[in-house]
Formats: sequence, structure tokens, C-alpha cells
Amino acid sequence: MAAVANAAGLVPSDNGLIFTPGNVEEIATITRPSSIGGVLDHDGNVDVMSSEGVYVVAKATNEYVAIVEYPWHPDPTGQSRELNIPIANAALRGIATGSPVGFYGDVVATLKKDLTAGEHLDGEGRYTVWGKLVSARSNVDRHLLPVALAHHVLLKNDVKKGDSVSWDDVVIDESLAQALELRRETETLVTN
Repeated sequence: MAAVANAAGLVPSDNGLIFTPGNVEEIATITRPSSIGGVLDHDGNVDVMSSEGVYVVAKATNEYVAIVEYPWHPDPTGQSRELNIPIANAALRGIATGSPVGFYGDVVATLKKDLTAGEHLDGEGRYTVWGKLVSARSNVDRHLLPVALAHHVLLKNDVKKGDSVSWDDVVIDESLAQALELRRETETLVTN
């Protein structure tokens, strides 16, 4: 979802993805800002729902384009054509579905359990950390460790379950020098 945020210029919530459950008929009312009865922090957000299919929800600019009499619903065959075409374009024709227009979303290392100084982070998909999507601005301002750099990293501070890991909480190995240089360059691209 960070790739989607960065390709579409959408700013994720700093609370991570919500995964709100809902059916097809509820998507448009659930995926709107909380200020008007939805679950999102703000307009222009990227998030995930616990529902079948892939959807883009857009706000109509006027009543005419809203077409409330004809609500759109997904392909009933379940063939997920919306995913197959971009995959085929990328694999067979070398055409990207999207590319970054800025640095809007980032994924930070967040603890699955309490850890103490001297323990190692083992990277996403393992036992100690998971990736939490936040706005790139928040990540850079809060000095948080990207989950992609959380592999076999030594903690120098205690960190609680559910907290995101700061650069100040870890000892960075010199073998990551090139990755760190690229990361610093990326951080200068924050656009939100």
C-alpha cells in the first residue's frame, strides 16, 4: 500500500491500515473521512478493507457525476480482471502500472512483542517486527526505522510491543552504509 500511496499521491494514516470489514454496498460510506461518518483520518487516504475485491473510491465533484441511481459493483465472475491486466502488462510488455510521484507513504518497523536492549530485530514476516504503513512525513519527523532495514539489527534500548522502532533504538551495522545513503536520499523526497 506504500507503493500505491507513493504512485497516487495519497497520504496514509499515521495509525496504520485499518482493515475495516464491510460488504460491497458499504464501501463508499465506510471509506470516507471520520468527520462525515467514515473511518478514514482524512481525504486522499490509502487504506485496506476486509472485503472481497480491489476498489478505488473517489469523491464525485457534483451530483451529476455521482450517478447514485447506478451504483457500480464488481465483476460477479470473480476473475479479478483488475489485477490480471497490470500483471500481464508488466511481465509481457514491460509497462509499469504506476511509478512514484513522491514520497507519501512509508512502512516502519513495529514490535510484535516487548524487546529489551541486546536483542535483535529479525525483519518483517518473522517473530519480532511487522510493517506499519504511516505517512512519510510522520516517519521522517519521528525518526522511525523502515521495516526493510530491520533485519538482524541490534536494539540498544528497550521497546514495547506495538511501538514503532526509532533509529535511536538500534545499532546500525556498517554493512548497511549503501542502503542508509539511499534511505537518506529518499527522505529528502518527502512531499506531504
